[in-house]
Amino acid sequence: MEPLADRTRAALVELEAYLEGEPADVVAEIALPVASALALPEAGFDFDKAVHDAHLFVESYPKEGFVIGNVAERGATWLAQRLVMQGKARERREHARMTVALRADEIEREFPLSAAAFRRLLEETAETPPPEDRLWHALALRIVETQLPMS
Repeated sequence: MEPLADRTRAALVELEAYLEGEPADVVAEIALPVASALALPEAGFDFDKAVHDAHLFVESYPKEGFVIGNVAERGATWLAQRLVMQGKARERREHARMTVALRADEIEREFPLSAAAFRRLLEETAETPPPEDRLWHALALRIVETQLPMS
């Protein structure tokens, strides 16, 4: 694993502060965006193809739908299914989960609440296969977000 980048460290500082005092049953959901962003590079997706697919979804979505629909969530649900069709979904899911677990170990001393939230996320999603797995869906969401027009 590479050392934490400044941007990653900043996200973890913010996450750690936000997790302070939060009940255990919500910390995994709160940590999911950061955990998925950390896991995405190691998941093993054909990233160019996934970005292309996300771009196609966003570009073909009716423009009036951007106002009333949650395009990012809809795109992530669609892309999560497409990523399964690329093959090796269980293997890629395990790579992503392993990355989150390794990052939890790596950050535990400096960011104990974030590390615990990452572990809780892994525990809560241990038996859920892709594309229903929340981490898998969040990985797809991180990709779709790169294709959304800036507001």
